[in-house]
Amino acid sequence: MEKKKFYSIGEIADKTGVSIRTLHYYDDIGLLTPAKDESSGHRKYSEDDIIKLQKIISYKFIGFSLEQIKEILSEQKFNMNLVDSLTMQKKLFEKEKKRIETSISAIDRATKIIHEHGEIDSVVLMSLIRSMQTEDKQREWLESYFDKDVVDMIYVQTEGEMQKLDNVFIDFTKRVKELVGSPVDSPEVINLIEEYMKSTLSLFDDNFMETLATQTSKLDEINYDELEKLAPTPFSKEEEEWLNKAMEHYIKQSKFGEN
Repeated sequence: MEKKKFYSIGEIADKTGVSIRTLHYYDDIGLLTPAKDESSGHRKYSEDDIIKLQKIISYKFIGFSLEQIKEILSEQKFNMNLVDSLTMQKKLFEKEKKRIETSISAIDRATKIIHEHGEIDSVVLMSLIRSMQTEDKQREWLESYFDKDVVDMIYVQTEGEMQKLDNVFIDFTKRVKELVGSPVDSPEVINLIEEYMKSTLSLFDDNFMETLATQTSKLDEINYDELEKLAPTPFSKEEEEWLNKAMEHYIKQSKFGEN
């Protein structure tokens, strides 16, 4: 009869890539409990232990917690309960994947902004990054006020158009901070607002403008405090109040949006 082969904890660590510390922990919590050498007390792992450890590694890889793995290992056969668990794990990974992709996109945009401008106010940059982070929630928020087709048109911008919009916004914030406190009817302030409005709206086609025009009455219903939570303003309270007055004056004197 062939003698059963055992491996030391160091050999198992080398064979599987699982650290000795982790193997100790698995033993402590009863997840993988190898036999002990009667004379030395050292752990000795069998071939069955190695198979069990490979299962643990596999289940961890697909996102199960150690507590869940302990329950799964006790099952001799699997049924639809495991399918449900796997489906839930997949959804969690898809959500995490989307979060990572959003983070990477935000990093790319922030990097391009800094390259473009050389330096940028930290508050402005953080405001832009926060806005990128909450884009999905902003979309949901907009859909609570406007028809979905209008919102969809807002979010079909190309990467180049988004970069242009970022640059327009950064240049605008710089000028606002320089001009804050100036008379809202001064040529400089009117020109600032006009250039910003035209630069922003130039990214949208006539179809969007026509569709939006049919829903302008909804602008009065908007709760801007909700938007502030999703996309915090880079302006101080003083700057925000002045900018609102400047915008209101521009819209009134230019009858902006009227045909």
